[in-house]
Amino acid sequence: MNNTFKKRIDELGRIVIPKQIRNTFKIKDFDELELFIDNDNIVIKKTGGILLIKDKLDSLLTFIKKYLNIDAFIIDKYDVISSNIEEINNNINIDFNKYIINQEYSELNLNNVTLKGYIKTYQLIYDSNNYGSIVFILKEKTANNELLADVVNLILDFIR
Repeated sequence: MNNTFKKRIDELGRIVIPKQIRNTFKIKDFDELELFIDNDNIVIKKTGGILLIKDKLDSLLTFIKKYLNIDAFIIDKYDVISSNIEEINNNINIDFNKYIINQEYSELNLNNVTLKGYIKTYQLIYDSNNYGSIVFILKEKTANNELLADVVNLILDFIR
């Protein structure tokens, strides 16, 4: 990636972050950025966001698969952030909010990947910010809702 860009500040003091940089760092509309001075440099750093805790999410979902035998993945609006389902990866790029809802037993088709089970979705909202959703694919309808809610709360604790 070319890491040198020259930009002009407009009359309101704004600059545009090039799309290549936004894509590389997965900066989306309304993401929070931190600006600070480091010696003689102005530094822009992405602060919030679920992507910053990806390693923790990967470990948590691996644990859920291994010990609870529950398939799950975590998404922001368009991208898979973490998954314990081998076929689900970051290459899936659809509007999940349009397709994923709590359902009876069903098949969910995502870019030629078919998931079968009882689909349970929880929004990951903290401090009025929607960080995405966690989607559970359950083998049985009688899922322990308290357990699933505990997993959601654990993720929200990571975000805090």
